[in-house]
Amino acid sequence: MVFAWTAFSPVHAIYATGSIQWCKGVSVSGGAFTSGTFTFGGGCVAPVNPPVYSPSDAAAFINVQLADIVVGVTYEFFTEWRDPSGDLCNECGHASGLLTFNVNAATLSDSIQIAGRTPASRLGVWAVEVLVSPGGVSPISLTTSSFTVGSTGPTVPTYSVTVGVSPGDAASNAGLSVDGQAVGSGRQYSWSQGEQHSLSVKKVVPGSTSGVQYVFTGWSDGVSAETRQISVSGNMALTAQYKTQYWLTVSSDHGSASGEGWYDEGSRANAELDTGTISDGLFYNWVFAGWTDDAKGTNLKSGAITMDGPKTATASWNHELSTTLYAVVAVAVAAVAVAVFLMMKRGKGPKPMGQAPSQPQMAPPEPKLSGEKKFCGNCRAVLPVEAKVCSSCGQPA
Repeated sequence: MVFAWTAFSPVHAIYATGSIQWCKGVSVSGGAFTSGTFTFGGGCVAPVNPPVYSPSDAAAFINVQLADIVVGVTYEFFTEWRDPSGDLCNECGHASGLLTFNVNAATLSDSIQIAGRTPASRLGVWAVEVLVSPGGVSPISLTTSSFTVGSTGPTVPTYSVTVGVSPGDAASNAGLSVDGQAVGSGRQYSWSQGEQHSLSVKKVVPGSTSGVQYVFTGWSDGVSAETRQISVSGNMALTAQYKTQYWLTVSSDHGSASGEGWYDEGSRANAELDTGTISDGLFYNWVFAGWTDDAKGTNLKSGAITMDGPKTATASWNHELSTTLYAVVAVAVAAVAVAVFLMMKRGKGPKPMGQAPSQPQMAPPEPKLSGEKKFCGNCRAVLPVEAKVCSSCGQPA
């Protein structure tokens, strides 16, 4: 490419006498480019035309031959490197320098490191613009040229790939990693078509508060494995999706309670007891009174608990007299009643204390009658004449 004259001031002029020369650079020591001082012209080996570089190339040089410079004037030159999207590459290390020329021709040079740089190793067509400022005059562009990183064929397209975690509370503990490196949710990459990358997250993630956890359900594109491989074929947004679960705490001072565990958000749970009565010795029992806290009802199985957050179900108990005591009292009362009934039936009551029982009175023996009679002098009863004692009153006859 030949450049025409470009006026900087009425006093002097400068122009390029040839096209930009692209080549791989070598240092004065002869090694591959890393850093340091470089030689040009004879030291610029293996010119490349057209300029196509592999992403593994260490550097590329440009050379621009200038003529009709003003002897003794200080010139400053600049190079601006632009990536395949046209944006200025701020990481490419623009070279600039102050040169005082004592001859009528000079070579300007600059380099760009390709290997190991981001974004300088991006595939596609790059451009460089050369500007020169003589004697403090504002820089004026001499030329623009381009080179390709990648193959000599069609440019390999690049795509935007975003990876993330939902819901947001799960992101901090989800262990999201890309190619084995931990990254934050919402990380965006620019990857070339056909690139292979691995994504990974954890299966179960603790929440930021107690009683909350998240369980992986799959990626937004339908893949269910926590660890997966992708092949870039277009713009992608891949989100690791989690469902929310809440913990139900079930407690009881007596018996065996069940139902404690993790439940999906919005589901319905129940707490349950195996029995409602627990013996506490011969005469007392613990009797289930009902559910408290987030559970309701007096049945052994509580009413439904909506799991819209961590929940607690507590069984309440009362200390009561047992039915055994009531049975003993009833038997004792019945025994006393039977005894009283039998005594009354026999017509006997309790004997006064300190008194001997009375003896039954015996009737006097019947006298032998002679046929004659007499009257009792006491009660005038008719008696046999032989009677000594009155059989009626017991007095002497």
